[in-house]
Amino acid sequence: AQVPASVTVPAGLGFASFTIATSPVANDTTVTITGTYGGVSRTATITVLRPPPGTPTPPASVDMTLSGVPASIRRGQRFTGTGAVSNTGGSSASGYTVLISIAPWNAIRLDSPRSATQSVGAIAAGGSRSVSWQLRAERTGSATVTMTLRNAAGATVRSVSRTMTITN
Repeated sequence: AQVPASVTVPAGLGFASFTIATSPVANDTTVTITGTYGGVSRTATITVLRPPPGTPTPPASVDMTLSGVPASIRRGQRFTGTGAVSNTGGSSASGYTVLISIAPWNAIRLDSPRSATQSVGAIAAGGSRSVSWQLRAERTGSATVTMTLRNAAGATVRSVSRTMTITN
């Protein structure tokens, strides 16, 4: 269950309403919610119920983040760029690939793997998988690393870019 980081209680009231977001669960699951004000904590429990038998499973919902690309690096240094693909949907996702591209193309070299495309593999509902490239800064100046997530049909789902400065 996900709750807001903070809730404002309107002046003159002793309570506030807020939304608790849940995800599908395989079995009924008890969740404890705790609130604190003025150093005093109160807890309550809720139960997230599994869907009734025969309920259709929500489709997969994938997204991607990019990490490991430094803001600045020296020419000749290596770094690891990672695309993390998460599935927040209710069913597994498969057939996704990540494509890495560099602009300008000769600013950064792919060391390992040398292929610009990697398969993500199957991602369970609520799970994530990562693909990484070992990269080497080759030419001074500004360079942009872009990772593009594509579905099994080859359509772009999401592109994420980071720009870096390569110095001597």
